[in-house]
Amino acid sequence: MQVQRDPKFNLTNITIKEHVFGRRMVAIPQGFLVPFKNDGSISLMDISVPTPKGPYKLTDDSSGKWFYHRVIWKDMDADGDDDAVTCRAREPVIGSDKEFELLWLENQGRLDSPWTPHVIAHGPDIFMRNATLMTPSGPKDCIITAQYFTQSLSVYWTDNITHSWTNLSQVHSRVIDNSIGGVFEVEVVDLNGDGKLDLLVTENGEIGALYGFEIPVDFRTDNFTRHTIAQGFGPRKSGTGKGAPGSPAAVFPNTNDTQKKKPSILLSGDDEGTAYYIEPVSDDASLWTYNITTFLQASDGTVGQLSFADADGDGYQEVFVPSYSTNELYVYTFHP
Repeated sequence: MQVQRDPKFNLTNITIKEHVFGRRMVAIPQGFLVPFKNDGSISLMDISVPTPKGPYKLTDDSSGKWFYHRVIWKDMDADGDDDAVTCRAREPVIGSDKEFELLWLENQGRLDSPWTPHVIAHGPDIFMRNATLMTPSGPKDCIITAQYFTQSLSVYWTDNITHSWTNLSQVHSRVIDNSIGGVFEVEVVDLNGDGKLDLLVTENGEIGALYGFEIPVDFRTDNFTRHTIAQGFGPRKSGTGKGAPGSPAAVFPNTNDTQKKKPSILLSGDDEGTAYYIEPVSDDASLWTYNITTFLQASDGTVGQLSFADADGDGYQEVFVPSYSTNELYVYTFHP
């Protein structure tokens, strides 16, 4: 299947689910590790009104400078409202004051002051995903972390029966893999069509690779089987914070194709300046072989995270590709 550029489509804003605040809001995680951009925050904008209101800053600066990349909204203290789950890092170019944390910000029911932070663990730094994973003793509420600076793919879970994360004695963790280098991103999805969840992972450092991990029967104790889907990606320019590839996204190009067992994969080249379409060669669950197509070479700069939606209702996904270096947004369609 080919990806064709669609010059007609206009992108709408991606918002926080409306049930969280009862109105349309946007979360803005900010900051990066390069000088003068490492003083980050998490802020909200109210876009439910003609003139957006905000920003409403949820984080404070009392513990120093941090940068943030993602927010997950989930009820962490079982009080009925969603809290903000995030990772944060400080990685100074000069000096040894390095810190990395997985934490949640307690929903105060108001936006005029920072929310109370609760640190779950030290080590997670950039991206994470929330998922319910099954075990022989029942389902567990999990947070899977892609740890770039600490070079680990890890999983955290709570044994609390209400899925509360407030009692750290009930929170446990294990390393899934710490041998592949700087883990950039993780997505939880059934990759091989066997009806079981897998992990789709990118390594953004020395190897430059895309992996699939099969989640075992008991993720707490059993080994995860790793498959290399593609490797050899690399940034076109060297420099602080440069790497490739970026974030992957599993996609079914035709939303009406209910017979297809395996998803394809969209992949940002990040500082390679590219975008890829990666398609499984077979629906055999035991076969992890893919065809890779480069459908955009924007520049020698940075292509950000790809997103997709059937925006025009024709049954085919549209793909949105941000080219940061050229200040352009490309829109493609899977429509033949």
